[in-house]
Amino acid sequence: RVPVRLDQAIADYTRAIEMDGVTDRQKADLLCKRGVEYMLQAPPDFEIAIADFTRVIEMEDLSADALCLAQSRRGEAYRTCPDPDFDAAIADFTAVIDMADAPTERVAYTLICRGIAFGQLDPPELESEIADYTAAIEMADVPTGHRVKALSNRGYTYAHLDPPDVDRAVADYTTIVHMQDAPELQRRIALSSLGIVYWQLDPSDSERKIATYTALAESAELPAVLRCQALLARAWVYAALDPPDMENQFADYATVIEMPDLSDEWKSTAFLRRAWAYRYSDPPEIDNALADYAAAIAMSDGFSAAALSQRAGT
Repeated sequence: RVPVRLDQAIADYTRAIEMDGVTDRQKADLLCKRGVEYMLQAPPDFEIAIADFTRVIEMEDLSADALCLAQSRRGEAYRTCPDPDFDAAIADFTAVIDMADAPTERVAYTLICRGIAFGQLDPPELESEIADYTAAIEMADVPTGHRVKALSNRGYTYAHLDPPDVDRAVADYTTIVHMQDAPELQRRIALSSLGIVYWQLDPSDSERKIATYTALAESAELPAVLRCQALLARAWVYAALDPPDMENQFADYATVIEMPDLSDEWKSTAFLRRAWAYRYSDPPEIDNALADYAAAIAMSDGFSAAALSQRAGT
């Protein structure tokens, strides 16, 4: 939101808060909303935001939902301010989690927030962080977005343990990829994160990478774009073998190019990568490389510059 709109929103909330006849329930809602606006300012005014949330928390006869909202938002303010107070944030998050009648969605969100705060302590409390993500994941009726966030955060934490727990990190990211009710973008990000775990933490185990990407590429339940992403990732693994497995690499690119339910953008990516592989084959297959560059140029404006540049150097 643009700054002028934020200033106007704060002014409107302040005017409403100060009006006669405003009920405590209405005032609590307005204070929470104003506190959020203060956090969104550039730069944010965390001190006033925390004061607004504190006023709500200290009000009597609030609904559980209103109290949870104010306490969790104050915890986020403590956690994200320039001089964070992680202990205060964790205390607020814990108060919400321990409320008997707290709404499920709010508890799941707050578990994730507390997990993040545990990870930001010095030293981080990684076991507590993972436990909070696990509790959010295992809650009944937790919103898909919260489950995806908890799985993603837990996978990242597993990957950054000392030593890293690659198996559990891979399992969490793979779970997200297979979640049919998760947005496609989040599933694609999880698949990319899976690749990062493999390449950075376990670069030598090509057999396991190939097995993971093969299972994803052959999964009928996955949309075309995710199967394509898995095929392109597997092709990179084949290319990185010593010696490279050119046959299987070319086969994966060909499969992507021939997929009927895939956008031209992804097919252009496959043409571009296959052209590169042709250039560096032993011996180089220049004619095939030039043909693939031409196909990429014709198919997608977004890849034309890269294809033209690479073709010029062929």
